[in-house]
Amino acid sequence: MKNLLILFLILLTSTFSLQKSFGSALDDRLFEALKNNNLEKVKTLVQKGANIRKKNSFGDSYLDECAYVGYIDIVKYLVEEKGFSVHAKNNDGRTPLFQASDGGRLEVVKYLVEKGAGVNQRDGIGVTPIFLAAVKGHLEVLKFLVQKGATLNVQEFRGYTPLHLAVSGRHLESVKFLVENGARIEQKDQSGKTPVDMATGKIKEYLENYLASKGPAKGLGKKSDAEAYIKQGFKYYKNKEYDQAISSFHKAKEIGPKTLKLYVYLGLSYFKNKEYDQAISSFHKAIEMGHKDSKVYVHLGLSHYKKGEYDQAISDFTKAVEINPRSDIAYQCRGVVYAKKGEYDQVISDFSKAIKINPTNAELFRDRGHAFYKKGDYDQAIFDLNTAIKINPKLAKAYSTRGNVMMKKACFDWGRACKLGDCELYIKAKDKGWCE
Repeated sequence: MKNLLILFLILLTSTFSLQKSFGSALDDRLFEALKNNNLEKVKTLVQKGANIRKKNSFGDSYLDECAYVGYIDIVKYLVEEKGFSVHAKNNDGRTPLFQASDGGRLEVVKYLVEKGAGVNQRDGIGVTPIFLAAVKGHLEVLKFLVQKGATLNVQEFRGYTPLHLAVSGRHLESVKFLVENGARIEQKDQSGKTPVDMATGKIKEYLENYLASKGPAKGLGKKSDAEAYIKQGFKYYKNKEYDQAISSFHKAKEIGPKTLKLYVYLGLSYFKNKEYDQAISSFHKAIEMGHKDSKVYVHLGLSHYKKGEYDQAISDFTKAVEINPRSDIAYQCRGVVYAKKGEYDQVISDFSKAIKINPTNAELFRDRGHAFYKKGDYDQAIFDLNTAIKINPKLAKAYSTRGNVMMKKACFDWGRACKLGDCELYIKAKDKGWCE
C-alpha cells in the first residue's frame, strides 16, 4: 500500500496526454493538427493566426504536451521557429524535459538536452527528470540522463531517490542499472525506509544479493568491519567512484566509531559528487571534532560557493588563510568569489598574495590579468596575461582575454584619434560591433 501511495504522489502531476483547450474554431483546428502530429497543417494554421501559445489549466504548453507524446518534429518547430524555451516551467515547476522523460520519448529527451535543458532541474516537490524515467521503467531514457550527468542519489521532499521509485514501480532492469551505476541501496527516506525495505519478489532478492556481494567479509558490528568499510571507501574515492565511496563511509559510520578522518572523506566524496549540502554538513562535523586543516575550510568554502553563498564562502576561505597563511589555493578561491561579487580590488589583492606564494601558477596571472582588465587597467592586464602565456603557452583563456584587452585598447586609441579628426578606423570598428 505504501508503494502505491509513493507512485501516486510522483505521478499525480506527471501523467497526461494531449488535451484540448477550447477556443476559437481556428484554435480547435490547431489542436487537432497537433493531436494528429501534422506539422505542415500546424504551420499553416499558425500563419493564419491560430494561438500556438495556449496553455491548459496545469500550465502545460503545446511544447510540454508534444514532448510527452514524442512528436519530435513539432517539438523542433516550436523551439527553433517559434521561440519556445526548453527551460519554461508549468504550474508544478516541470520543464518539457520532465514530460519527455515521463513519456519515455528518448529522441525528444536527447534533443531537449542538446538544446540546454537541465537534467538535474527540480520541480516543486524536488523531483528531477530521472525520477519519472525510473518510476515508469523507461530504461533507455534513464541511461541517457545518467550519461548526461543526472544525479543518481538526489532526494525529493520525502527523501525518496530514483532507486526508491524504480523499486516502487517494480522495474527490475531499471533497478539493476541504477544500482550498478552507484545508486545507494541503503539510502533512507524520511520514514527510515531503504529501497531494500520497500522491495518485494525478484527485486528484493537482487538487492539483498548485491549487498551481500559488496560488503566486507567479516561480521557486522565490529570495529574491524568499520575499518574495512573505510578502506573500501578510500579505494572508491581514489577511483572517482563517489557514490560507492559515500555508501561505504556511511556503513562505517553506522557500525563503528565516528572518526574525524571519516567525516573529512565523506565530505570530500559528497563535494566531488556535487551534493553540497551534505558536504557542508560533513565538513562541519569534522571541524566540530577538532579538525584544523585549512584544506577542509577551502572545501567548505567551495561548497558554499557552488551554492551561490558567496559571503559564507569568503568567510570560510578567510579562516583557511588564518590557519595557513601560505595557502595559495585559499587566496585564489577567495579571489574567485570576490570576482563573482565584482570586487576587483579584493580580487587583485588576493591573487597577488597567491602569486607571491606560487609564482609559477599561470592561472593566477591569468585571473589577476582579467581583474585588471575589468578595472580598465589594460597595460597591467596585458603584462599579467603575457606572463601567464609565458608560463603555460597552452592556456587558451589567457589568449582570449588578452585579445579582448587589446581590442579595448585599440578602441580607446581609435576613439582618441577620431576626436583629433581621424575617424576612419573608429567608424569601421563601431560598424562591425567591435567598439561601443
